[in-house]
Order: sequence, then structure tokens, then C-alpha cells
Amino acid sequence: MDYAIRQTEFRKIEHFATSAGRERVIIFNPAGAVWFAAFITNQSDAIPIGCGCCVIEGQKALFRGIYVEKPYRRKGVFRALFAEQLKYCKAHGVKEMTANCTPLSLPEFLAKGFTKEGYYKNNKNITVVRCEI
Repeated sequence: MDYAIRQTEFRKIEHFATSAGRERVIIFNPAGAVWFAAFITNQSDAIPIGCGCCVIEGQKALFRGIYVEKPYRRKGVFRALFAEQLKYCKAHGVKEMTANCTPLSLPEFLAKGFTKEGYYKNNKNITVVRCEI
């Protein structure tokens, strides 16, 4: 399966909100969000299969809503989305990044050098992670 990661608009990925919500991934469009999506490239229509956004405020970024549809998991899509977000943040002068991770995404963030900071609103299913560049 071939796919490409591109910056996109929220309206092209907002349909993920329902399925992502079932897995405790919240998809919404916060002010200042920069969205990325993975699109299958061997189809005539650009169909997104995953998404994620970052919100940059000064030298800090918050990663939000990184989600990949179930049939496309374990194929490197999450890593590719994450790498594109990291690249974008570094190019825009970000020095500190945070994210709220589900058990599924936590290992990827830890592998990229993020450290655990605690739990989001005392919810043991959502781990807050942080990384300085």
C-alpha cells in the first residue's frame, strides 16, 4: 500500500471524529491547528486513512488527534504522520512538545525521546508526555 503524508484541512479528516472517539482519541479543530493526513496514493480520489495535528504557541507545540484507521495500522502510517509533525515543529522553531497519549500511541512517543509527565486529569488511560528539542 502506498500512501503520502500531506498538510491538509480539518474538513478533510473530521469524519474520523466518531471512530477515533471510540478509542479515546479526540478529533476536533483547536485554534491554530496544523493538520496532516495520510492519503492512499494509488486511488483516483485522495482518501485519508489517518490524521494528526499540532498546535504551536511560541516555542511550544501540542500534538493532538493522531489517529490511523484500523485496517491501516501496523503499516508505518502513525510513524510517518508523527515524523512529519516533528519535522514541521522543528522547522517552525518549536523547543518543547507535549502530547496526551493513549496506550496505543504511548510507545511511539517514548521511542522518540518523550518522557512521561503524569496522567491527563487523573485518567490512567491518557498519559501526558513531554520532550525538549
